[in-house]
Amino acid sequence: MNNYAIIPASVRYDKELSQGAKLLYAELTAHSDVRGISSPSISDLCVVLTCDKRTVYRYYKELLDRKHVQRAERGVWRLPLGFESLSQSSVKEEISEEVVEFYKEFFKAFEKGLNCVVERSELHYPTLAKRLEKFSRNELMRALDNRVAFVNSSEWHSMAENRPNAIDITLLIRDDQSVHKWLNMRNERTEIELKPIKFQ
Repeated sequence: MNNYAIIPASVRYDKELSQGAKLLYAELTAHSDVRGISSPSISDLCVVLTCDKRTVYRYYKELLDRKHVQRAERGVWRLPLGFESLSQSSVKEEISEEVVEFYKEFFKAFEKGLNCVVERSELHYPTLAKRLEKFSRNELMRALDNRVAFVNSSEWHSMAENRPNAIDITLLIRDDQSVHKWLNMRNERTEIELKPIKFQ
């Protein structure tokens, strides 16, 4: 999962909270929707936080006691009023339907090209919007095509342990330099002619 997590100052500097409880809060924000509702599974949290269920429940109790979270229902948690998930930034700004369609087309092409799923792609809308300030839609699509072609022709990227790097959308759109790099990247790799070395 490539979702962002948030730890506000009220949680970060709460001396009554353990570090594990703060990390749990961060995970809750990463799984939350725009309303602040979060429902990650306990087993997933155990894996991410590298602890057992009892410890996860202890972290939850710390957050509840300090009123950093509220229990909505079994397995569902509500972050308090005033919480703003990163996904809300794309909701607040007025985005034309035409631009949203381009965003959807862009992420669909990325997913199809690399046979992956970009979870919560709307979180990347603000970053993509910044790239549109400098690059045209055609240039962004061309950079995407070059990135896809490069990854698909790379033996390194085809290895299972390097898969997260291969499907990381941020490596394409995180800044103007990244887009520039992939715009100028050749689609096909050319073989380098190796000349025999003559020893004197």
